[in-house]
Amino acid sequence: MPLVFLKPGQRGVIASIQLQDSANLHRLMSFGLIPGTPVLVERVFPVLALRLPYSHLFMDDELAEKIFIFPESTIR
Repeated sequence: MPLVFLKPGQRGVIASIQLQDSANLHRLMSFGLIPGTPVLVERVFPVLALRLPYSHLFMDDELAEKIFIFPESTIR
């Protein structure tokens, strides 16, 4: 499911990142956003705020639509 569909307080694990722009892909990966990374959605407005194990990331919906996640309920 695209990351943009998660609500504040929901957790999941990054499944894949579908970006055509390799610069943005490498930037996200340098912040620790790679497949297998657990994330927590802290807020969705005015921008999506994610908590990663060692950092926080903020992004708009356009970018979040290209990041796919396994929601916590499907991980078990």
